Amino acid sequence: NFTQVIKTVNQQNRIDIVTNEKKRKYYMLTGENQQLFEIQGPAKVRVFSRMKFDNNRLIDNYYIFVREDGIDLGTYYFKSEKSIESSIVVSQDYVGKWRSLWLNIPDGRHYYTFSLPNMEANKDKTIFIRLKEWKEKEE
Repeated sequence: NFTQVIKTVNQQNRIDIVTNEKKRKYYMLTGENQQLFEIQGPAKVRVFSRMKFDNNRLIDNYYIFVREDGIDLGTYYFKSEKSIESSIVVSQDYVGKWRSLWLNIPDGRHYYTFSLPNMEANKDKTIFIRLKEWKEKEE
């Protein structure tokens, strides 16, 4: 059961992405723009990501770099295909089908930074992320 959407520390503006008339809010990652989240553990968090498709390709890939409390956690690689049902509300640009990763948050308060690694393949990409906390159903 997903319980809540986690917001950024600095309350950045979110971008609406619509899929079959259902809107969801995402934070934007670009080469110049990273996102910082404060998360209270212990918790399980799923990070959903989508890539903006502003080219004619049907399949593309991207990387997301994650740090926990300033320490490198990992670089995640995703391959996604264009979703013809999903687009950015304001620009009408298509986005890719969503991809996700899980974070296990240790006990206490932790800070997670999401950014795009500085590599040629990732340079001009725009990625959208949203974080949701997962709670086990209580019997």
